[in-house]
Amino acid sequence: MAAFVDQLRAGPSLEEAGALWKLALEGLADKAVSTRVNYVSRYRTEIKAALGEDSIYLPLAVAPDAWVREVQGAQVARVATLAELTPVPRWREIVERARDLLQSPDPLDVGIGLIVLTGRRPLEVFSVGDFQRVQLNQGPGRAFSRWAVMFAGQAKTRGAEGSRAGQAFMIPTLAPAGEVVEAFARLRQAETAASDLTVAAGDVRRIRWADMTAEDFKRAFSDRGLLRQQMPTHFAALMPEGAGTTAHTFRALYAELAFEHFAKGRFTKNSFFAAILGHTAKDLETSFAYMKFAVPEHPDDGDMALDTATTRRDVLRKRIFDRLEEVGLLEIGDVHGEGDDPAVSSAWSKELLAVTEAPALEPEEPGEAACYLAYGGGPGLG
Repeated sequence: MAAFVDQLRAGPSLEEAGALWKLALEGLADKAVSTRVNYVSRYRTEIKAALGEDSIYLPLAVAPDAWVREVQGAQVARVATLAELTPVPRWREIVERARDLLQSPDPLDVGIGLIVLTGRRPLEVFSVGDFQRVQLNQGPGRAFSRWAVMFAGQAKTRGAEGSRAGQAFMIPTLAPAGEVVEAFARLRQAETAASDLTVAAGDVRRIRWADMTAEDFKRAFSDRGLLRQQMPTHFAALMPEGAGTTAHTFRALYAELAFEHFAKGRFTKNSFFAAILGHTAKDLETSFAYMKFAVPEHPDDGDMALDTATTRRDVLRKRIFDRLEEVGLLEIGDVHGEGDDPAVSSAWSKELLAVTEAPALEPEEPGEAACYLAYGGGPGLG
């Protein structure tokens, strides 16, 4: 791997680099397909670290389509077998622990809480991302969505055209949106949210996390194992054995909890995962990689048994849906960008708000829905 990167440092033509990459792939022939795909990701990480996020060689360093399809097929088969999904019986405690971390004086803990509650990647939370409240009306007496935020700053991923890098899009949160946005603001303002990095021989500088490049962040966080050391102290005792406590683990758990609470019966699971994790509607297969967990249902637990009130919830959802049109929510524009992808249109915003705010409502007389949009109780999460 190091030898391959060194060859790229020499500046070969794209044709020459393509031939070198073909040789590198041939060297993985004796490994399992899933292992080969993992090695490709490692190659890409090394290229980014050595040559930058915008290296002209990154589009070449990808896994063959046949490998990706085989791995995705195995993921789909695993998801189709419910027994292979890991139950997370202590999910409530995990959410509450993450909410507690939002109030921590340690910015690292605040960021960990945000990772768990929003499903964003560490680089997005600590450095390149941004969270904003979603305003539901215009003029005085502003009302905001309680369970959704606007997220921008998605980190570039392999094949950035398959993600929403450069776009803002709405996501549900596992804690009240106000808590999330306030904690994020404190994280970005904290003087201690910084690390010492060597920028040149003998020159060590303290760089704020929010000002770091992807390479800086890797050296400050990944190479030093900050999250690997800290996250288990908060969650190892709450997660099932073998499930892990990595950011990727909690990104998958976030998606599962968000689906169970907000979207079950309204969206297909893979399309909802794709939308909230920042994949496009044309890249639904990637969502299967995050379908790892099952949330145990407790029929006697009113906080979780949303399906026991399906009819009432549907009525409330329609009322909110109509109210969002009445207050002109769609006038905020198509914040997700142009194109024919329905998952990144303003219609997605409207649908998401309808399903996230509906469980917060109590029975009310017609016309009262608007006042509950910002202040209702949560769907078993708070």
